[in-house]
Amino acid sequence: MQERSGLKIVMATLLAILVASGSYVITANLNKIEDNKEKPIECMGQQILAQGVCVDPEPQPPQPEDCAADQVWRDGNCQDITAPQNLTYGAEVMQWTIGEIHTLTPSFDGDGPDSWMAYPDLPSFISLNENSGEITVTPQAEHSSTTHAIIASNSGGVSTTNLTISVINVQPMFSYPSPQWTFILGYFGELPLPIIGEMSIDNWDITPELPQGLVIDSNGRIGGTATVLGSTNHSVIATNSGGSASAEIQITVVDEAPSLWYAALGNSALTLSKGIAMQPLMATSSQGPVITCNSQPQLPPGLELATNCNIEGIATVLHNQSNFLITGSNSGGTSQYNLTLTINDQPLSNILYGVGNYTFAKQVDAVDIEPSYDGGVALLWEIQPQLPTGISFNQSSGAITGTALDVNSTATYTIFANNTGGTGMASLTLTFVDITPSAISYASTDIIVESNQSYLQINISNLGDTVDTWQSYPTLPSGLNFSSDGIIFGNANTRVPRTNYTIYANNSGGSFELQINITVHDFDTDWSMITDGVTSVDYGSSRPSLILPFGQWSFPILSDWDQRPIASAAYAGQGRVVGYGHESFVAKSSGPEMTLSINAMKWACDGVGTIGLWSDFNHFEDELVAEGFTVLTSVTPDQLAGLDCYVGEFWNGWSDAQNLKIETFLTSGHGLILGGHSWYWSYSNSDVAHDYPGNKIAPTTGLFVSSHSGSVQLTLGTTAPDRLLRTIPAITALQNHFTTGPLIATSDAPTIEKTISRSTAMLTLDFNNFWTPLREMVNSTGWTQISDNSEYDLGADPIDDVLLAIEEGLYLRLPANQLSAHPSSSDFPGAVPINAPRVSLNVTVNGNYIGLPSGFGYAGARSHGMMGTGLYAAAGEVVNITVPTSIVDQNVRIQIGAHSDSLWNKDKLDRHPKVHRIWTIDSTTMQVGNTFGGLIYITFPPDSTFGMTNITIENAVQSPRYIAGVTTAQQWNNTEKNYPAPWAEIEGQFFILTVPSSEIRNLDNTAELMNWWDTALQMEHNLSGYLPWTRVERAVFDIQISAGWMHSGYPFMAHTVSVANVVNLSHISTQGDWGLFHELGHNHQWMSATLPGNTETTCNLFSAYIMTELVGVDLGAGHGAMSNSSRETRTETYFNAGSQISQWSVWTALETHMMIQEQFGWQVYTSAFSQYYNSSLTQPTNDAQEYNSWAARISNETGMNLIPFLRAWGLPIDDATFATVDHLPVWNNDPLRGWVHDYPSILQNLSVSNITSSSSTLQWDNYDNGTDVSQTICWGLFDGATTKSAWTTCSSQGLAIVGSEQKDLTGLATSSTYYWRVLGEGASGDHWSDAQSFSTN
Repeated sequence: MQERSGLKIVMATLLAILVASGSYVITANLNKIEDNKEKPIECMGQQILAQGVCVDPEPQPPQPEDCAADQVWRDGNCQDITAPQNLTYGAEVMQWTIGEIHTLTPSFDGDGPDSWMAYPDLPSFISLNENSGEITVTPQAEHSSTTHAIIASNSGGVSTTNLTISVINVQPMFSYPSPQWTFILGYFGELPLPIIGEMSIDNWDITPELPQGLVIDSNGRIGGTATVLGSTNHSVIATNSGGSASAEIQITVVDEAPSLWYAALGNSALTLSKGIAMQPLMATSSQGPVITCNSQPQLPPGLELATNCNIEGIATVLHNQSNFLITGSNSGGTSQYNLTLTINDQPLSNILYGVGNYTFAKQVDAVDIEPSYDGGVALLWEIQPQLPTGISFNQSSGAITGTALDVNSTATYTIFANNTGGTGMASLTLTFVDITPSAISYASTDIIVESNQSYLQINISNLGDTVDTWQSYPTLPSGLNFSSDGIIFGNANTRVPRTNYTIYANNSGGSFELQINITVHDFDTDWSMITDGVTSVDYGSSRPSLILPFGQWSFPILSDWDQRPIASAAYAGQGRVVGYGHESFVAKSSGPEMTLSINAMKWACDGVGTIGLWSDFNHFEDELVAEGFTVLTSVTPDQLAGLDCYVGEFWNGWSDAQNLKIETFLTSGHGLILGGHSWYWSYSNSDVAHDYPGNKIAPTTGLFVSSHSGSVQLTLGTTAPDRLLRTIPAITALQNHFTTGPLIATSDAPTIEKTISRSTAMLTLDFNNFWTPLREMVNSTGWTQISDNSEYDLGADPIDDVLLAIEEGLYLRLPANQLSAHPSSSDFPGAVPINAPRVSLNVTVNGNYIGLPSGFGYAGARSHGMMGTGLYAAAGEVVNITVPTSIVDQNVRIQIGAHSDSLWNKDKLDRHPKVHRIWTIDSTTMQVGNTFGGLIYITFPPDSTFGMTNITIENAVQSPRYIAGVTTAQQWNNTEKNYPAPWAEIEGQFFILTVPSSEIRNLDNTAELMNWWDTALQMEHNLSGYLPWTRVERAVFDIQISAGWMHSGYPFMAHTVSVANVVNLSHISTQGDWGLFHELGHNHQWMSATLPGNTETTCNLFSAYIMTELVGVDLGAGHGAMSNSSRETRTETYFNAGSQISQWSVWTALETHMMIQEQFGWQVYTSAFSQYYNSSLTQPTNDAQEYNSWAARISNETGMNLIPFLRAWGLPIDDATFATVDHLPVWNNDPLRGWVHDYPSILQNLSVSNITSSSSTLQWDNYDNGTDVSQTICWGLFDGATTKSAWTTCSSQGLAIVGSEQKDLTGLATSSTYYWRVLGEGASGDHWSDAQSFSTN
């Protein structure tokens, strides 16, 4: 209302202005006229001008025309005009509908207006009568709400009223031509436009949503391509400004009606054979799909009509030609096809009368031949020509029976078998004679050959009459033929499983039958069957043993990058076996590994059948069932009855009786799948060939579980592994190379070497099929000679290498009485003088041997302990040894030769790869020897408690031997050192040196020498902290060793060129030998106490200890790398590069340890090492644990927190470890400070005390003052975080000092919360404490 009143005032003012303006214009114009005339006479007052004279007028009665412009005639007088008031049109807000006509009449008080206007202008569909103020409204379109001031005026004034007007549309009104509409699925369609009244529609909506694919457009038309079948009801809603209206419709989406057709038939009839699966008759529809289908009448039994009208099946009844109406339907309609169908019987085929060719003796042999055939039922049999007299033909069964009365020459008869399916024919040849062959036999009746490899000749014995022809049923394998006298010969070229063949010896008198079995192996086909669908395998972290295919019919399945077989298979007797190098490979449940597992089981089982699972493989039951197997779980070797194949483990606890059951099961025609590894078993057992469970049946299976291992990841080629990876073919090729030829191709030589060498390393001499041909070959080729003057290039010639391996396999296995002196033995280990006497002595050895804990991983900790005898076995000679029963079969051994390093990993050889030999004591009397000769030892397993053991040794040579505390100087100088054996032993309390006798012939200070060495060893033991040290260390010097210049282990190994200094007391005691102490240090390293990258580091602590504390030289003299300048340069280089832990090893890491040692002494290391030997403490098992465990232990031993120091070196020590030692003071004067590393300060115990309303005391401890770190305290009413300028107040505290610090704060606001931090600033950067807070009182 206020808004409208305001509009009235505005309009009135506007009108007044307009009137005034108009008045001004009139006056101005009059003046202009007067200016152009003579000036008139002006009369005064009421006078009028009459005849040029002003006179008073005569009074007249008033008249309407006398009224002034601002007057109105009323009641006979002119009265002043009254302004219009209270103008209204009845309402101020008006809404009209399009098409309506309205007239609005104004109402007002006062005198009538003489002027009407609107502001702003009215819309075009509204007219305002400027005389009467009447408003006429004729709306033709919508009009949004607008407000207009209607102004009525007269000379008395103005009156206004506001009109707010709008025009809305006519309420919608529409309909569709039909309430029900149908769309075809997948086809575009649309409804007609809705029928709409004369109004516009602003919006179309529909609920619920239209079927998928349909839309409603802005005109209300529904259309699109429907994608979902179904019928739905919808409300279509049309809306405009006048309201809304709705219409109900139903939309149905249907399939396109089908168009049923059988393309394979077209308009032809369908003819089927009873009992034969019909080729599926596929229905098609060029339009909509067929969803349901039926036949009138129903199709004959055995035929199935699918819902899509496909027809398939096997007709089980005969049926004369008739019609079937096939109707295919969908939601859009139906389509029909008239199928003409006939079902005949199966035509007869493969009609056979046995072999089809018979000879009978007249009046003797009764003929009784019945046909066999495939197909339907024969209704009528016929034969042409007529059979001889005495022989009948049954037209119902086709049987030929009777006895011929006369001889009849060979004749061929055609037999016709008829039924509704047609006529089948067979030919039968009959001969009636007088004589039948007999007394015929083959030399062998069970023949096995390899396809395309083995020439076969099976000889025959015929004690009967002459045979005219030879036949086999079934036909002999491809490539095999009969000779005229019945010998079977040839080269089989196609895989044939074990098959029984009936051999017919024929003549005019008849046939004689023989039975033989022939098997033709094709290993390429077998491999393809097992690996079908597998291109690569990855067995994860499981380390497999090699499965050596040494049997005649064995072959590799999986060969790794080095052609090592980790899975192999074999034919054994009538059965098949698959062997995996790890039990976890047998039954994999996913990936290509599972495919291989399933394939292998199907191959071994010769298809699917009943399979038994050892309990460890019960998890594979579901996978096998899914493949069609019948599965029995938790089956033992005692439960094999009824099984087709069995899955078990190589590493098992089966008894000999159970092994025999397994072997019988296999060879009688069943399948066997085994898995297991022997490498781990061999760590604590000996004689893999005979005692490892899986190898007890190896002679039967043809598969040997090696203690050597292969890779778990491999890619299979597209063809089977090389045939020469099979042991027997490789041996045959090698034999031929040295005898009949052909020569081995250069490309094949490495394969043959690997194949045979792997077996020579494992198979014992009782594997005759392997060793017999190799022994014969070596006897013809002779022994390989190697010496330091005649080096051998290992790898240069694979054929030479395999001969070397064969020689080694023989001389390490031959019985002592079959050994001879190797030609190379005189070069190394050396010849026994020709005139050296052989002696028989009783010796006593200490059978109490503890060994070391396995934690000393570089020391050969669990090796057998070598107890010397002072005797030497001459090369190739038999030594007789008698032992007490207490050590028989107790894993006690006789070792001949001290030089136990294998050199097969070397490129060049100065001696044979293996020159020592071990004999396991399995009898009280033993014949032993070594083709190279060597010192004689009795070796005891760790933790032996046999006590002092008496041994008798016959036919041995005495060797120089010094025993500290036993051998006197006189005995040594006069006797012992002159004994003839080429090798000697000098034994101290803690150390034994095995050296060439030539190096000690002039040694006369053995007591002093070994006392010095004992001191050195005791010092190493002491530094390690493991006391008492539970074995005597040994150092054996060799012309060539397996690794490095020296290497750790038991025994410790070094080159013979080092002996001179080692036995030279003057030299060793003043110059020392860093490297030798280093290797002995390895023997004292506890694995979990050896930090990552420190294997070659902490062993140097022992070198440094002996060099400085015993030899008495400084570190630089002990080793050039330990000079002061080298140490400084190395440290600076490491820290300049950012102290990366990946570079922290060997000499750099040694600096860390030596800095600790030089500050705190050697004892801290001894004490720290000692903690690891406590079996009750958890050993670290990964790098992170090793770092943290060491940091805590060395800190506790030094009494200082060394973690900041160790972290400076880059060691990843975690905060939890720091917390375990933060009660210790920090080593804050370590050598790195102020040199190569700047430390931050470390704060502890931040707190606030003495809090009042305006003051408090901040307190903290400087645990580590860092490197020249200045401290600043910042505080304020909010936390400025790590930006100094963001704090309200900061105050310098000067350089940090270890100990307690405080800062008094005053002038604080009452009842306020304050925040504070300590900032440390130095070369190491800015370091802020965590935010602290307190509140004033």
